Amino acid sequence: MQGAPGTDCYSASKGAVTALTASLAARFGKEGIRVNAIAPGMTRTARIEKLIANHEKVRKNMARYLLGTVLPEEVAYLAVFLASDESKHLSGAVIPIDCAGRHAPAAWM
Repeated sequence: MQGAPGTDCYSASKGAVTALTASLAARFGKEGIRVNAIAPGMTRTARIEKLIANHEKVRKNMARYLLGTVLPEEVAYLAVFLASDESKHLSGAVIPIDCAGRHAPAAWM
């Protein structure tokens, strides 16, 4: 997760998700309730496909993703994993699924 110029409120909201996830995990952990968050990168939905087709800035941003781009079903697979007993010891985590986009140079600048 990283900030970008002009995204102050958006960036602050992502920080709030991280803090809320940790707080709720601590609050409900003793009751056996796990709390995690999924932090997807730009996901190839129909809306994003239109943006890619019509905006050079979005195409540049998508090109920085080191492992391709995220598909909606890949986000769903992570959600299923988190809801399963396979993740029974995982709580308080914010899990990025962004094709390593957060590790690449920002294309917004």
